[in-house]
Amino acid sequence: MPEPNLLSLSASAFAAVVLLLSLLALAIRVLTAVFAVRPEATFHVDAATVGALGAAVQRAVPGYHITRIEEIP
Repeated sequence: MPEPNLLSLSASAFAAVVLLLSLLALAIRVLTAVFAVRPEATFHVDAATVGALGAAVQRAVPGYHITRIEEIP
């Protein structure tokens, strides 16, 4: 039985890796399209949330208060 050529073996391994990476890239693109952030899901703080955070801070550390609430990306 003849031994496989090193060049053809390397080329087929390279092609297999490129194919696998292409499939993974396609899967990531599909998942990001399906689970994209909707415009209505943007950062929003209402009065009830501010009140709850303020009460939690007062209970944890008396005398402290919230001065700014911002989203951490």
